[in-house]
Amino acid sequence: MNINNRLEELRSAVNQFHLKHPEVWELFVKFSFDKIESGHKYYGAKSVMERVRWETPAGSKSPKINNNYVSFYARQFAKIYPQQSAFFRTRFQTSENSLPKYVSDSPVGGWEEDNVEYAITDEGLRSIKEYERKK
Repeated sequence: MNINNRLEELRSAVNQFHLKHPEVWELFVKFSFDKIESGHKYYGAKSVMERVRWETPAGSKSPKINNNYVSFYARQFAKIYPQQSAFFRTRFQTSENSLPKYVSDSPVGGWEEDNVEYAITDEGLRSIKEYERKK
């Protein structure tokens, strides 16, 4: 996959992160619904992600969650749970109009996705290969 702008670069990075740390998505969903069930009509996705950070074990195996990923988790939540689509307020992603931050001179380096295709499932974002294995 050729990365043409910052949005594609970030999307690729968050997809790679999710495949390595699906537990972050599971906690994000759980804590979001905790807030919904406690009566919140709106809430901050960053606040939910901070709780995810707090609840994941510290140490070398703890996922390092980039703040740039939070809006992608909020948008994914809205796609998978459309009845809660207004729970997180999101803005236009200006990164679509920005150049990639990391550019590789190597044809095999950089932020390439190795032609991985993704599917949105009830369990979150999954690679097509992983999704097919679970069927």
